[in-house]
Amino acid sequence: MPLYLPKGVKPSSKWTKRPKPAVQPVEHPGKKPGAVTGSWIHDLVALRKAIILCWRCQPKFDHKRARYYKDERFPHVIGRCDGCKEHMNHSTKLYIHESFLGGPGGQTKSGQVWTPL
Repeated sequence: MPLYLPKGVKPSSKWTKRPKPAVQPVEHPGKKPGAVTGSWIHDLVALRKAIILCWRCQPKFDHKRARYYKDERFPHVIGRCDGCKEHMNHSTKLYIHESFLGGPGGQTKSGQVWTPL
């Protein structure tokens, strides 16, 4: 691959290519092509995974029936929607399974950490 430099800049013999990071970020590819989006969300519910949904997919997910709660401590969640796979910088909500709440009845106190029951 040719190296293009501005006029007057000479390449140094000490220049090397930038090494690739040893560990690449890994993200699950999500639902298989042709599969129904709701089935992928139900798979995440069965595994008690955290779910990120955009504003379009939130009304379609009944979080109370799935025993999830909407985490209000993080008002802005950045990431891909698990429903439609759109990358969102705003208007996304994080849903967490209620088994990760510390107290009985789903009550948390300020400063309390999530602990699996």
